[in-house]
Parts: sequence; structure tokens; C-alpha cells
Amino acid sequence: MRVCLAQYRSASDVHTNVSRHREVVKRAAAVLCDVVLFPELSLTGYRPSVAAREALPLDASDFEPLRAASDELGIVIAAGMPLVAETGVEIGLLVYRPEHPPASYAKQLLHADEVRFFVPGCRVQDIEADGIRIAPAICYEAMQPEHGLAALSRGASVYAASTAKTEAGVEQARSYLSDFAARHSVAVLLVNAVGPGDDFISGGRSAAWDASGTLIGELADEEGELIVDL
Repeated sequence: MRVCLAQYRSASDVHTNVSRHREVVKRAAAVLCDVVLFPELSLTGYRPSVAAREALPLDASDFEPLRAASDELGIVIAAGMPLVAETGVEIGLLVYRPEHPPASYAKQLLHADEVRFFVPGCRVQDIEADGIRIAPAICYEAMQPEHGLAALSRGASVYAASTAKTEAGVEQARSYLSDFAARHSVAVLLVNAVGPGDDFISGGRSAAWDASGTLIGELADEEGELIVDL
């Protein structure tokens, strides 16, 4: 399986981001990727203070270009978006699989700073591609041991963290996730945002580790794509 980690700088509106996501997906498909993963809340940028205004339901027509791209190009797309839920707004991850209905994962373990703006998700939505199960994690929860262990208990062979972290935060995440890979013999992916959010700058440094915890690819702090063969 070949995965594209799209280290992305979000624009300020959903429609621009949908269009730009589609261009990234086309580039990933051109180099025969099976999956493309985007950072936390990539379709709006990490802006909790305005998430309630920007949130959309999973079936919103705004996302149609991504669903169509998945079908046309035969690629799985996972992109971050605030989603309307029954009890509030979730930090969601839209999942498009070719010839499948849209699905989504929602962040289950919120950081203390997020509970004013979001509600925790409760559904599991692993990503199946090329016979491999990828378990998604969104930012803070990716560094909580119980979340990763639950993913392993479901049979995941890849743990994929979608984040929006500062330079210091992503260094901590890299240390934790490389250790998690080695400790549990599981491949681990980290795709981080770049650029401004509400009140901080995301620091990039996306990376991937094999099941021994060995670094197999990384990016610096600029927008770009990391192609990983698993």
C-alpha cells in the first residue's frame, strides 16, 4: 500500500480547500497512491472559535468533488472537517472510498481547550485499503495510550495521526509515536498541518515509521506531500 501524507496549509474557506484538496489527490493518484491523508480540520483550518459557523453535515454537497475524485481516481481520501452532530460539533475526518458511501470518524478524546467548542465522537471508522486496516487518530488522542491500544485491538496494522500541532508539539508527538510503533510492532503515520490556526502556527514535520519504529520518511516545515510505501 502506498500512502500520501498531505502536509497542508489551509485556506480560509471550505470551497477553496475542497478544490485544493482535489489537486493534492490528483497528484497522489498520479504516483499510484492508494490513500491520501490530510491534517486535522484541513478543510477549514484549525479554528475552533468559528467551527460552529463552518460545520457541515457529512452529506453536504460542498464535499461532492472529493467523493467524485475518490471514485474517478480509485483512491481513498481522509480529510479533516468540523461536522454537525446531534449534540454539537465534532472534529471530524471525512473518509471517501471508491464506490462506497461517504463515512466519517470523529475525535473521541478532546483536549481541554476544545471542550468549549466541540463534542466528542463515539463512532469507530477505520480505513480499509488494499486489504490493510488503518486506524485514524486526531491530534491529542493520538498521544493517549488507550486510544492506540483500542485501535490495535480492532486489528489495525497502521495507526494514522492527523494533527494540527506547533513545532514543539509535533516534536513531542514524533517521539511518542515512534516509540509506540516500536513498542507495539505497528506502522505509524503522522500528518501535521502548516500555517496559522486560531492562535498558533502548525509546524509541519510530518513523518512515518515502520513496525520497528524506524523512521522511513519525513517532511520539513513547508507545505508538501510525503509518499510512504507500507
